[in-house]
Amino acid sequence: KMVLKDKNMTKVIGITGGSGSGKTTLAKQLINNLDKSLLVKIDDYLRIFITHGHLYSINKMIDIAKENNCLIILHGHTHIKKHDIFDNIHVINPGSISKPRNNESNTFLQIDYNEISKEINFDFIKIRL
Repeated sequence: KMVLKDKNMTKVIGITGGSGSGKTTLAKQLINNLDKSLLVKIDDYLRIFITHGHLYSINKMIDIAKENNCLIILHGHTHIKKHDIFDNIHVINPGSISKPRNNESNTFLQIDYNEISKEINFDFIKIRL
C-alpha cells in the first residue's frame, strides 16, 4: 500500500503483487479486484505511475511514466526502500510494511505535495509491528 497525501486529501492505494499471496478466498477476491498498475493524476502538474513492479523493468516503467507525463513512479516488488531519480522522474520503492528485506525497517512512503509551489517532499515512515 502506498499513501498519497496533500493538504486536501489522504488516499491509500493498494496494488496487487506477483507472489503466491492470497491463499484465502477473501484474499483472492480482494487481489482479483485490485489494479495491476495505476496512473494517478493529482492535478495538471503532478501525475504518478503506480505498479507493483513485477510486470515491468525499471526502464519500461520510466518509458510509461514519460509517455504519461508522470513525475513519480511508485513500485514495490523487492520490498527494499529506495529513491532514485532518472530523467527527472522520481523512481521510488516505499519498502514494505509487513515484509521488509535487507534488514530494513518496516516502512511506507508519505508524499507531501504543495499545489501552489509545486514542491514535493518524500518521507519514508518507519513503523513498529
